[in-house]
Amino acid sequence: MTVSAYIFTHLQDWNFIDSFYFTLITLVTIGYGDLNIETNGENYYGWIAFIFVGLILSTLTVDLVGSACIQNLHSFGRNFDALGFLRSALRNGKHVTIEHWEAFCPDEYWLMPWIDEIRKISSLSAFKESDNNSKKSTQSLKV
Repeated sequence: MTVSAYIFTHLQDWNFIDSFYFTLITLVTIGYGDLNIETNGENYYGWIAFIFVGLILSTLTVDLVGSACIQNLHSFGRNFDALGFLRSALRNGKHVTIEHWEAFCPDEYWLMPWIDEIRKISSLSAFKESDNNSKKSTQSLKV
């Protein structure tokens, strides 16, 4: 963006701040319209190429930064030792009682197999109804 802003300072006779502002606003597709390019109409293909290349580069930059942040977050989660953290808290004098260490389990856990069976039956009955409706529609076409 700084290279294109430097080019705009010479092509449009703007100062560097205005050129950088125009480049930034154009490449993030906001386009307020407060700065306009003064052209004779001969450089339209160049301006379109500038916009497309700039959009591609800015999109790749945002994607790389986002991927790096997500990767850091995942590696932090994988390397986090919760039991070690609790043990160190116990050693530091904080009183923490751990009765058991397992995943959260709702009180209605014993109902889960029944809920799964109800879902299976309802999905099968919906499939049978749609199959019966399609047979009825083909029979009505035969008449």
